[in-house]
Amino acid sequence: MCDLPGTTDEHIPPRAIFPEAKDAEGRNYRIDLITVPSCPDHNTAKSDDDEFLMVSLAGIMATTWAKIRVMSQHD
Repeated sequence: MCDLPGTTDEHIPPRAIFPEAKDAEGRNYRIDLITVPSCPDHNTAKSDDDEFLMVSLAGIMATTWAKIRVMSQHD
């Protein structure tokens, strides 16, 4: 936490992990997300971390689904 005023909204969890409507058959998963006040400096400073989390989760999910698919073919 810092002493600067929270004048921006920080999304919890990061907005980046929810697909955009163009990638989700028109569904908008980025509305009504939980937010907390954040100073602009700290809100934008962690954008790279949010992007890294999104890419990491996508990779983990793709690997997991591929393993499930292979396992289900052997049953």
